Amino acid sequence: MSQVALEELLIKKEEELKCAMATIGLWNKGSKTLEDIIGAPSNIEDRPRDSVVTDYSAPVKLDAAARTHIDKHRKLQDDLTDEMVGLAQQHKESSLMMSQSLQNTEKILDLTEQTVEQSLASTSRANVRAMDICSKSFKTTCFTWLLIFVMTCIFIMVVLLIHVT
Repeated sequence: MSQVALEELLIKKEEELKCAMATIGLWNKGSKTLEDIIGAPSNIEDRPRDSVVTDYSAPVKLDAAARTHIDKHRKLQDDLTDEMVGLAQQHKESSLMMSQSLQNTEKILDLTEQTVEQSLASTSRANVRAMDICSKSFKTTCFTWLLIFVMTCIFIMVVLLIHVT
């Protein structure tokens, strides 16, 4: 999972915790954090600018059910955090494996490219040799046909000479 997805999941779980605390009456609009609710002193900047003055330094008294509910959600948040750390580790490992795979593939492609270039050079040399042989064979073929024609003419003249004599 990406960092953004992890942050979104954390924000979602915090919202769920706020919702759960609101249902049991512990969350109010002025509360910014869990420490505000359970009684940690807050900063002046965090206080609402209402005309009503509220004493945030006094701890909020929680009953057993509220404490249990908060502990349950803390445990859930801790479990989710552990799970996100595990998923981040898996993501890192899979990214490293993918990187290694890409490097291996790049090496294979480089070797393939070299082989194709060698094959192309070899094919070009074979093509040049074939053209050379073809041009020589054309000359030989013309000479052979010319000789056959001359021999046929001589044969016909010899046959005619025999018939005439």
